[in-house]
Amino acid sequence: MGVFDTYPDRYLPRCNSALKTIGTEEVATAEGKFFSAFFFQTGASVSSLMITTGTGYTPTLHTHASCDGAGSWTFAEAPECSAGSAVTAYNMDRTSAITASSATIVSNPTYTTTGTILSRHELPAYTGASEMNHDRVLKASTGYIMEFTPTASARSIISFHFTED
Repeated sequence: MGVFDTYPDRYLPRCNSALKTIGTEEVATAEGKFFSAFFFQTGASVSSLMITTGTGYTPTLHTHASCDGAGSWTFAEAPECSAGSAVTAYNMDRTSAITASSATIVSNPTYTTTGTILSRHELPAYTGASEMNHDRVLKASTGYIMEFTPTASARSIISFHFTED
C-alpha cells in the first residue's frame, strides 16, 4: 500500500506508489491471443471486410474504419456471402507462434443480402479524413461485414482487432 504525503503549498494528497490495471488487450497480447487484420482500398468501388466466427467462439471485436472521402459505413450481421479474398490475421505478439483459428476473415466477398444492419454512418463530402471505432461481442458461428460505399473516388481502410480464447 502506498504512503500518502501532502504538498505543503496545495494540501493535495500525493501517492508514492501506484497499481496498474492491465487491459484485456494487454493480457491477450501477452498470452499471444490478440489479433489484427486489415484491408485497404483506393477508388470509387465498395470495400468490405468480413469476419466469420467459429462454433462456440464469441470474441470481442474492435472495428476501426477510416476514409478520406464522402460515402457511408455499414456494419451488418449474418450477410449471405460467398468467396472473397482471404485476409491474414496477425498475432499482436510477434514472438508468438499462435495463429488465429476461431475466425475467418475475407475482403470484398460477393453477397446477395446485407443481413441485419447494426450500424450505419453517413459521411458528407469535405476535405480531410474521418474515422470510427466500435467494440462488440460477437455471436458464435455468425458472419459480420464492415462495408464502405464511397460516393466518389476515396481511400478507405478497415481494421478488425479481436481476441481468441
